[in-house]
Amino acid sequence: MQLTLGETINSEEESVSNRIRQVSPSQGPTPPILQKIINLSDKIQKEHSNLSNQVKTVKDSFLDPNILDTLQKLGNEYELLKKKYLQELSERKRLYNEVIELKGNIRVFCRCRPLNQVEITNGSSYVVDSLLVEILVM
Repeated sequence: MQLTLGETINSEEESVSNRIRQVSPSQGPTPPILQKIINLSDKIQKEHSNLSNQVKTVKDSFLDPNILDTLQKLGNEYELLKKKYLQELSERKRLYNEVIELKGNIRVFCRCRPLNQVEITNGSSYVVDSLLVEILVM
């Protein structure tokens, strides 16, 4: 079983403070510097345990299964909306181009002109000019 860095530091601090406490009672009253070290060591241990608890709480709140499921659903919904948006964008562009083509590309389907003198003398009542006839396919 491997210990984490925090657990290793905790165990080392505890062993050092236990050694200090074992040495001090046999030698009589503890010197003020040694007492300060013991107090600081205890304070560091308490702060370390508080910080460890806070980190664990934050970690647990982020790893909540409901949050992960919600994030996954939001990601899927985002991809779906993005796909639909791109489809609608291309459809809108196609329709816009079609409207522009219909507005700007007006075709002449029929031309009417009066008959000239040569056509009247030939006895024509109407003239079809083969150069002007176009077949439009839509």
